[in-house]
Amino acid sequence: MKKTGQKILGAITLLWFFYSSRHQQDTLRLNEGQCWKGNVNRTGILQRINNPPLQTSYELADFLEGPGFEHANSTTDNRVACKFIKDDHTPHFPHAMQQLYRCFSWWRAFPTKDAYLILPNQQPIDTEFLKGFIERMRDVFGVRVVHMRSNLKVVRPIYTYDWDEQRSFAMRNERDAHELRNRILDRMKLPEAKKSCWNHKLRIRILSRKNSRSIQNVKAIVRALEDAFLGDDDNENASSSIEAVHVESIRVATFEEATFRKQLEFLSQADILVAAHGAELTGIPFQPQCAAVLELFPGGYAVPAFFGSLAAVSGVSHSYMYLGHGDMEREIRVGMRDFESRQAARQANVCPDADRIVAAVRQLARERRECCDQAALLQP
Repeated sequence: MKKTGQKILGAITLLWFFYSSRHQQDTLRLNEGQCWKGNVNRTGILQRINNPPLQTSYELADFLEGPGFEHANSTTDNRVACKFIKDDHTPHFPHAMQQLYRCFSWWRAFPTKDAYLILPNQQPIDTEFLKGFIERMRDVFGVRVVHMRSNLKVVRPIYTYDWDEQRSFAMRNERDAHELRNRILDRMKLPEAKKSCWNHKLRIRILSRKNSRSIQNVKAIVRALEDAFLGDDDNENASSSIEAVHVESIRVATFEEATFRKQLEFLSQADILVAAHGAELTGIPFQPQCAAVLELFPGGYAVPAFFGSLAAVSGVSHSYMYLGHGDMEREIRVGMRDFESRQAARQANVCPDADRIVAAVRQLARERRECCDQAALLQP
């Protein structure tokens, strides 16, 4: 009996040692940018918001309100003003940008008038993107930033923080977004973004994060994309195929410490952008013509309409992958039932199946080529 107990104890000890050793190896691989062997998500598929589809154009009155409307066509006052509303959410810069993109459309609706932004002193301007954007409003579009409305007749953004709201971001249409992109990139002398989409090879960009929602297997994804696409030009049959995807480069970045210029330089070269959901996607309007974004969500958390609405008004194709365990509706209902659950779910890292990413990129590349062909036909 005693010997039997010793054997059982020895077996348990051996199993524990084996598990501990494998766990340490798996953790090491995870820290090196790999996924645990059983942690690669193989359920993610390319999805889009289609019911109803995301809105691509608006009237100003759809997303702005206030006495400025009655005063905008005045011949005695050459000013148009947009008032920023500070609340508990606006310190997080994507929520601040929900308002500023709306304000931009207001100013561009009256291009001959002096544009004003009423910005409360208490609103923090402490992120590279927000600081850079407001600076470019000043020096590119001549927007005057003041802290008191004085006798200005203002409009105020109409916005919401509901996660399923399809008007999370709004501008009048993609023409506003393209003017925003082109004029700022011109001022910052970023010529790569000006390439016509039918005259250059595809530029694939992967945007990860250093902390929550990082793409854990980004190296494996890059290798899979390189294996799938970078050899097409060397293959005569593939190069002549209508399905061939001709790729110029595949690059990876994180934005936590990137300047506004570096962020725009990266995004303006992202013909196809693969990115985990996060504030970094606030720069979607700076992607090139006929661009696409593939947004990755961890299990229990998905808000595709948030940045999807920004892509829609910017002329950027938006799709997403939900990386849960299969029952997306139930998992999201549980994961987002309250603030604590939502915070826990949204912190999770993601580990998409590399082959599924390749398949999604191939489909997005085909759609982009069709978009570019259509754009070429519309050229004078």
